[in-house]
Amino acid sequence: MAFLNHYTHHTNSPIPHPAMRLRSSKHSLPFNDDVVDYLLCALPDFESLSATIRASKAFLHVFHAHKKTIIREVCYNIVPALPQALRVVRFKMAIDDNDLDEPTIWPEVPEVGPETDQLGIITKGEVKYLLEYASDMRRLEDFFSYL
Repeated sequence: MAFLNHYTHHTNSPIPHPAMRLRSSKHSLPFNDDVVDYLLCALPDFESLSATIRASKAFLHVFHAHKKTIIREVCYNIVPALPQALRVVRFKMAIDDNDLDEPTIWPEVPEVGPETDQLGIITKGEVKYLLEYASDMRRLEDFFSYL
């Protein structure tokens, strides 16, 4: 009974405090899944994301429910100029797919507007390239921000 008193309102009622009733799934933590989603989106890299979602079934459940958004936000944390970085990555992938060392005919690349948030789905291959070129892209971003 002492355990219940810790989680009850000011009265001796056995009804849990409203904050304790925000469970939204069977694997839930004692707070709303939106909080977990926010935490996963704030992680600085994919190593941290991987470790975090392996730490708890609740975290894994939220990741699977919001996978595309969380991956996009972690990519933004790695490369803040994500639309421009994705343009470079998608162009590089198009060149690699066409086996062109020095393209004479420029491949078709999905259009990403200069300052748009309409990035589409970020694929595993694109994430791989983003991680590979992240430090170069950050240096370019720093260079252009100083101009």
